[in-house]
Amino acid sequence: METNLSSKKYGLKLTEKDVSEIIKDRERVLNHQGRVELDIKVTVKIIEFLYSSPYVNQDNYSDTVIGLQEIFYYLKSETDDQIADDILLNKIFKLYENICAGSLELLRGREADKLINKIKYQDPDKEVADA
Repeated sequence: METNLSSKKYGLKLTEKDVSEIIKDRERVLNHQGRVELDIKVTVKIIEFLYSSPYVNQDNYSDTVIGLQEIFYYLKSETDDQIADDILLNKIFKLYENICAGSLELLRGREADKLINKIKYQDPDKEVADA
């Protein structure tokens, strides 16, 4: 709810119902991926990124947060946590904004597969951050 203080200048606001759905979905995704997270830093960073995105409006705001959470935790699991959260989030955001032009389907499919392959099968002498 605190993110609403910053997002309101972009015309976006999460309701209590939105926040509840985001948290419930986060728990569902974590359970499905067999993951444990003790804080909501990743979710907050996703929200902070999204409210300035040209691809987000009030109608798709909470659904996009939920979709990016799912993609993030899927990628963390599929890459065996080989990449730090902030680096992975930056890669996701760049793909979402540039290559995918706001399409979660494209990000979830083709681009996620490419990113997984780059991270898992990279040249051992190359930085993970370059993936």
